[in-house]
Amino acid sequence: MSKCIVFTRASDGGVSVITPAYNDKIGGLAASGKSESDWLDDVAAKSVPADALNIHRCEKDDINPSRRFRNAWEQTGVSAPVTNMNEARVIRINEVRRDRESRFRELDIEYNRADETDDIERKLVIVEAKTKLRDLPETIKPDLDALTTENDLSEYEPEWPSVSK
Repeated sequence: MSKCIVFTRASDGGVSVITPAYNDKIGGLAASGKSESDWLDDVAAKSVPADALNIHRCEKDDINPSRRFRNAWEQTGVSAPVTNMNEARVIRINEVRRDRESRFRELDIEYNRADETDDIERKLVIVEAKTKLRDLPETIKPDLDALTTENDLSEYEPEWPSVSK
């Protein structure tokens, strides 16, 4: 079976996907004597909240297999989910923010080493790199805005500032 049940949660507007599985230990769908549609009705009755919106059945292949931007999924009416690219860009910027934290720590160590040796030129280079790193989420927005597919957004890697040793 390759069907999914998709719905919009009334509580927060997010999209949920239920991928039913046959219980092969008791014979699966054939042993139940039910049609696939009736079986999916039973699954939906048990698993879909009463206040769910836009309940839709679709093929698993209609759902993007990458779950990276699943918090940016939305439904327009009764349909398979699509990725809201504006929301996906926000997710990607937040990933960049998380990734830069370790880079800040590395630069802090480099700064401390330069401070111990009173290397003023090195400290200035590090301060410049830290400023670029701090500004990075804002400076990459035009790059992200130019990306139109989820795949391109996934593959995008900013140019990270660095200091040579």
